[in-house]
Amino acid sequence: MGLRWYEELEWYQKTDKLKKVLFVCSGNSTRSVAAEYFFNNNNHTHWWSRLKAISRGVNVNKFRRNLRKIGLDPDQIYTTEPEAVKAFGGELASAIAKRPSKNITPKDVENATIILTLERYMRDDLRKAYPLFAYKIFTLRGFVDEKDDTNTNLDFRDPFIDYHKRPAGGPENEINPAPKGQPWSREFQRWYREYIKDHVKAFEEIQEYVDELVNILHRLKGALRDRE
Repeated sequence: MGLRWYEELEWYQKTDKLKKVLFVCSGNSTRSVAAEYFFNNNNHTHWWSRLKAISRGVNVNKFRRNLRKIGLDPDQIYTTEPEAVKAFGGELASAIAKRPSKNITPKDVENATIILTLERYMRDDLRKAYPLFAYKIFTLRGFVDEKDDTNTNLDFRDPFIDYHKRPAGGPENEINPAPKGQPWSREFQRWYREYIKDHVKAFEEIQEYVDELVNILHRLKGALRDRE
C-alpha cells in the first residue's frame, strides 16, 4: 500500500515530525484507553521512535458533573470502566485499572501531532471547536482505511452503551458493579457474559486498527525524513 493518500493531506504538508498521537472517545474510560495502550505497547513502537500516544474524552467533565449531582465523588468513581479492565485481562488490566479519565483540553489539541477519534461526531465537534487545528483531526478508522472524507461508517462501537439494557437481578451499585451479598440472577449472569464479550470484540477491532496505524506512521516517519 502506498502513501499517496496521506501525502496529499494538509496534515502531512504541515507536519515536520511525528511525536504524539492523541486518541479521543467519549468518556476516556474504554475505547481511547485501549487505543492508547495498544499503540504504546506495539512491538514497533520503541522508545527510539519517539512516537507516543495519549488519550482523552470529549465528555469527561460532563460525566463528572452528573456524578456530583447525585452525590457521588467522581475522583473515587470515574476511572477506567470496570468491565473494560475485566475484558482486557492480564498486564493490560493492571496498566489501566484505576486510571483517571481526562477531558480533552486546548493544550492537548495544540500539542498533538495527530488527533484520532473513535467516532465521527467527535471528529466533527473537535474540528468546529478548534478550526486552526482541524487539519490534523481524523477518525481512527477513516485515517487507517484512507476514507475519512467519505460517508461510510467511521465509528467504533461503544460497548458501554448497552449497560442501560441490563436485566434485573444484578448488583445494586450501578456505577461499579459488584455483588451485594446476593448471587446474581441467571438472566443477569447471561447478559453480563455477553456484555464482557462485547468489550473484548471492541478491543480486538481497535487493536487491529492501531497496529495498522503504527505501521502507517512509521512509513510516514521515513517519508518525512526523506523530505527534509
